[in-house]
Amino acid sequence: MTKKAFFEFNLEDYSERELAELKKFTKFSYDLDNILTTASELKYTRAIKQIITDQWSEPSDDFIRFS
Repeated sequence: MTKKAFFEFNLEDYSERELAELKKFTKFSYDLDNILTTASELKYTRAIKQIITDQWSEPSDDFIRFS
């Protein structure tokens, strides 16, 4: 596991999607395999978004050649 949380929930400001993710942790819906899959997906999605953001602000030579 990484030190960074894979899911954060703000009680004062949340979306329906975040609420659906939170429900996965309830006693009746708890499924460890599903939670681990979600954590992995969120981890890689966050990393991909960061790479795209970085390339958008400071594109590498390879990215420029590819486009």
